[in-house]
Amino acid sequence: MKGLRQFTLNAAMLFALCAAQTFFLWMFFVAGGLERLAELGHIIGPASMNVKAPAFDFAARWRHGMAGGWPLYMPGFFVTAAALWRRAAGLSLRRVIAECAVTGALAVIVAWLSAPAGASLVLDSFHSETGLRCAGSWPGVTGRVVGQGVFTLISWNSFVLSSQLAIVRKSFRPLIVPATLSVALILIRPFTVGDFTSLWAQRVRQCDPVAIFSALLIPLLSALLLWILLRSRNPQ
Repeated sequence: MKGLRQFTLNAAMLFALCAAQTFFLWMFFVAGGLERLAELGHIIGPASMNVKAPAFDFAARWRHGMAGGWPLYMPGFFVTAAALWRRAAGLSLRRVIAECAVTGALAVIVAWLSAPAGASLVLDSFHSETGLRCAGSWPGVTGRVVGQGVFTLISWNSFVLSSQLAIVRKSFRPLIVPATLSVALILIRPFTVGDFTSLWAQRVRQCDPVAIFSALLIPLLSALLLWILLRSRNPQ
């Protein structure tokens, strides 16, 4: 009976991890569709206006939950961090990496197949904010978007796992890996950490409730995840 409960718990945590990674990538792929429409010249706007710039700006903010009415900033990052941290607590790093590779591969497929279902969400929000319309059929997810999304997910996963390892080993050395990946991420993506953090801080100063709630969730979730890690290492 105990073995069955453990199997069920493991299956549930792996499903949660795969679902979180799928959601993470889905937001990237849907936003990438809007960028592709802009690249193809399917954004309708004034002749004197460079419609590509607002499309890319909106897509960058949408994939981070900062446009389109999301109730939480960086939702994909939050849910992935929670699911991965919980799964990794008490397990070997090699096993967790192997599981991430499998769930991540499944997440790419599911997110890619379900991306067209999010077209109306991003297009309606884009029109509501900018007044610009999109013509033409929804494009497929390009290799560039898939690559950027997957690399961002890998970078974020490495940060979560390295943070847990740094706490366990009481050393900052494991954080070298995500720091290196972050530098590479800044080079391949136009919307960097500095962009969304400055926008986030600006909206907090403007008393935006979503921005404030999202900011407060960081220390609250961090404290919860630390408690989960300590509890997994000291069950007593």
